[in-house]
Amino acid sequence: SEVLDNLKTEFEQLNNEAGLYKAQRDENERKLDAQLTELSLLQQSLGELERTHLKIKQNYEDEIIRLRRQLESGIQANSVIESNGLSKVTGGPGRNGSDSASALATAAGIVGLSAAVGGGATEALDSFAAFRDGVERRAAAVATAAAANTPAAATAIATAPTLPLPTPSLAPPASATVSASAVPSTNAAATSAETSKPVDVQGRPLEDWSVAHHASARSRLSLELVHSLEHDSVVCCVRFSGDGRYLATGCNKSAALYEVDTGRRVCLFAGEAVVDTVAAADAAASGDSYVRSVCFSPDGRLLASGAEDRVVRVWDIQVRRLQKTLKGHNKDIYSVDFSGDGRHVLSGSGDRRAKLWDATSGECVRTFGDEAEGPRDGVTSVAVSPDGRRIAAGSLDRMVRVWDTETGTLLDRFDGHNDSVYSVAFSPDGAMLASGSLDKTLKLWELSSAGAAGSGKCRHTFAGHKDFVLSVVFTPQGGWLISGSKDRTVQFWDPRHLPADERPAATATTPSTGGSTSSSAALTLTGHHNSVISVSHSPNAPMFATGSGDRRARLWRYAQQEK
Repeated sequence: SEVLDNLKTEFEQLNNEAGLYKAQRDENERKLDAQLTELSLLQQSLGELERTHLKIKQNYEDEIIRLRRQLESGIQANSVIESNGLSKVTGGPGRNGSDSASALATAAGIVGLSAAVGGGATEALDSFAAFRDGVERRAAAVATAAAANTPAAATAIATAPTLPLPTPSLAPPASATVSASAVPSTNAAATSAETSKPVDVQGRPLEDWSVAHHASARSRLSLELVHSLEHDSVVCCVRFSGDGRYLATGCNKSAALYEVDTGRRVCLFAGEAVVDTVAAADAAASGDSYVRSVCFSPDGRLLASGAEDRVVRVWDIQVRRLQKTLKGHNKDIYSVDFSGDGRHVLSGSGDRRAKLWDATSGECVRTFGDEAEGPRDGVTSVAVSPDGRRIAAGSLDRMVRVWDTETGTLLDRFDGHNDSVYSVAFSPDGAMLASGSLDKTLKLWELSSAGAAGSGKCRHTFAGHKDFVLSVVFTPQGGWLISGSKDRTVQFWDPRHLPADERPAATATTPSTGGSTSSSAALTLTGHHNSVISVSHSPNAPMFATGSGDRRARLWRYAQQEK
C-alpha cells in the first residue's frame, strides 16, 4: 500500500510537471509566433526602406550630374573670355570681370552643396545598411531559438531588442548649408520642393497620415488634411473660436492664433504681450512655461489661457492686449473653459481645485472641491455644461465630479476608471458626459436628473485605444465622439447606437461602473508622429483640429459617405 501511495504521488508530480512543461511549450510557441510576425513586418519595412533609399540615391546622383554640368559650362564661358584677351566685359551689368567671377563663385557653391548632399546620401545608406545587418542578426537569433524550442530560448526571444526603423533624412546636413546668393533661386525652390515631402518608389508624394475604417461601422467618413501648422515645441492644446474663424493653440511660452481658412498665424500671446514673431514671444516670456489650455469666449472676443505659471490670462483679441490676470491657484493650470454666456471662466489646477472666475472683474466667484468630497489629486480637465448649470472636472484620482454651478453642491461622482482621468466633455444636449483616461478607455456617463443627485451612471465604455486617452470632444450635433491618444491616433466613436445595457445600475453601495462596452472605433486616423494631446471640433463646420507632441497642430475636414 505504501509503495502504491508513493507511486501515486510520483505519478501526480510527473503529471503536474508534464502540464507545466506543456504550458511552457504553448507559451514558447506563442512568443515564437509573435516574434516571427514581428520579423516579417521588419522584413517588409526593410524592403520598403531599401526601395526608398535607392530612389533617394538616384535623385542625388542625377542632381550631382546636373550641377557638375552647370559648373563645366561656367568654366568654359570663363575660358572663352580669357582666350579673347578681354579683361573687362562691356555692356554687362557689372561692366567688368566681376560677373564672371560671380558665376564661378556660384558654381563653386553649387559643387560644395552637391558634394555635401552626396555625403548625406552616403550617411543615409550607411544607416540603412546597419539596420539591415541588425535585422539579419535578429532573424538568425529567432531561427536559432525556434529550433531549440526551450524555455531559455523563449526567454531569448522575448528579450530580443526591438529594432527601430531608421528614418531617412532628405534634408542636407548642416555642412551643406549655402547662402541664398550661392544657388540660383529657381534651383533652390525646386530642391526644397523635392526634399520636403516623402516619396514612394515611383517618386510620387506620400501622405504621412492614414485612415482605417471598421467594417461594422454604420457610417463611413472621408478625411482630408487642410493645414499642418508647425510649432517650435509640443502643442499642448487646440481650440476653435465660437464662429469657427480662428484656431488657438498652446505650446511653450506662448499661445498662438491662426486663421482657419488660410492657416496664417495672426499673432502670439506671450507673457503679458501680444506679438507677431516667435523671437518676440521668447523675449516676452520669462522662462519655460507651457500653455496647457486655451478657450475662446462665445462671442470670440476674448481668449483665456492657462499655463504652468499658475496664472489664468484673459486676452482681448480685437485690441490685442492682456485684459485680466486671474491669480489664485497654487499649482499649474491644466484646463480652462468659458461659460456659455461668456460671463465666467472655469479653471482646473494641480492644486486639486476648480475655480470659477468673473471674466469682467477677474474675481474668483466660487471654488469647487473641498477636503471632504473634493478631488484628492490634481484636476486635469474642466468643462461647463451647455446650459451653464453644471461644471465637470476630471482628476488624477480617477474620479469625475459634477457640481452645481450656482451652489457649489456636488451632484455626481463617477468612479469607474482604473487610472487618472485626463479629459471631460459634455454632450451638446447636456444629458451625457464623456471622459478619457490613462486606462486607455473612454466612458460615457448619464448625468443625474434634476433633484436626483447621485443617480448618474456609466452608460458605455469605449475601449479601442492602445495607450492613454488624452482628449475627448463631441461633434456639435452629438453624432460623433472623438478621442486623441498617446498611441498617436484619433478615433471616431458613435454614441448614438450603443449596445443594450445588460449590467445592473449603480446603487448606494455599488460604484457606477456598469454599462455596455465596445472596442471598435468607426474610424481611426493616424495623423501624427507623437501623442495626440488635444482635439477640438469646429462649432459650425465638419472640421476638427489636433495638437501633438510632434510639434504640429493639424486641421482636418471630413465628410459623410454612403456605405
